[in-house]
Amino acid sequence: MATDNPGSLVLYSSSATQLSPDRDKSKWDLAFNFTPSPGRTLNEMYTAGGKFLDTRANRFAHQCGLGPNSVAEAIRASFGERGERHTHLARLQTEVPPKLEKNVAKLMKYTLPTESAKTQIQAFRAIVDLSTSFPGLRSVFLASRSINDVSRTQQDISALWDRNDECPTDDEWTFWRAFAATCLSDKAIAPILEGHAIARLTSCVMDDGGLSVIERLIIAHDCETESLFLAALSLWYIAGVLDLPGFWDEMATVHRDVAKKLCTTLVQILKDIDCDCLPSEIAPSQLPPVDYEGIDLFADRILLGVSGWFVKLDADVWNRQRWYEDFRRGLQLLRGLLSYYRSPSPAPPANPLKSTCLQSFVPLRWIF
Repeated sequence: MATDNPGSLVLYSSSATQLSPDRDKSKWDLAFNFTPSPGRTLNEMYTAGGKFLDTRANRFAHQCGLGPNSVAEAIRASFGERGERHTHLARLQTEVPPKLEKNVAKLMKYTLPTESAKTQIQAFRAIVDLSTSFPGLRSVFLASRSINDVSRTQQDISALWDRNDECPTDDEWTFWRAFAATCLSDKAIAPILEGHAIARLTSCVMDDGGLSVIERLIIAHDCETESLFLAALSLWYIAGVLDLPGFWDEMATVHRDVAKKLCTTLVQILKDIDCDCLPSEIAPSQLPPVDYEGIDLFADRILLGVSGWFVKLDADVWNRQRWYEDFRRGLQLLRGLLSYYRSPSPAPPANPLKSTCLQSFVPLRWIF
């Protein structure tokens, strides 16, 4: 679950439970021209061949609108399309729509030990995903009846979900239970966002002249040594903020400075998980377990946002952008790993960027 190096994000990784088709279909599949497949790309890279949690019964329940995945989709849909998200999140700061409250209560019931361990995992994962995607939703989870009577500590919330039967649990169940309990009990990371007006979350210029929310989350990730779960949570929250309308719509100097910090953080994270090693130097079986889904989500948001900036900039100034070198390095690390681990044979894999728009953004002669 953790290594001796507190600076590295070393957490459990397993095949990701699907939440929704568009949520699970990583945009890296498009950027790197790979055949779409379930789950997050980096997660699959190291867990290829791993089992998926959706049994026939779970799939049938999902089709009938039952189960944690279906309820999570309904919660996500209640916030509308991306352009409508600010309005719905701002409303959540003053009132909780009855339908949303009802769906949150449903999802929380799926965390209880009366459900199967697989169902619990899906619910735990959904709590982390939804809480970090929609600022303010965490308080709705905490107010739900199934958890309202326990103290809001990580230990007590985890105990509420503990299984007393003989149903076997594994490292994946243990990881997601602890991660979800940390997410709900967190008093260090979530408060960085909570209390701010929704429109201020993506702003790079704060009223008090201090650091932006994104910058404070980056610092929280880099400085968090007591809990690797909190460090991971920081990345999920950053990804959630970057997915809101606002940050990538601006290209002022301050936004470019923050983008450089994001790209620098991405490169450091990839190095922490040995992405700077040549494929021949390290086998997948030797890699430590990592929260690849969170890292991939973080990287995904950066790739999409910066790609949008490339379109707005003249080609002759691309490599003069202050974030460019770190973005190029991060892309280089990802490209090398993806091409190697997606290769079906020991032979050097084909160039995955050969027919994509990213080749024009970061020409291969600059990558290698």
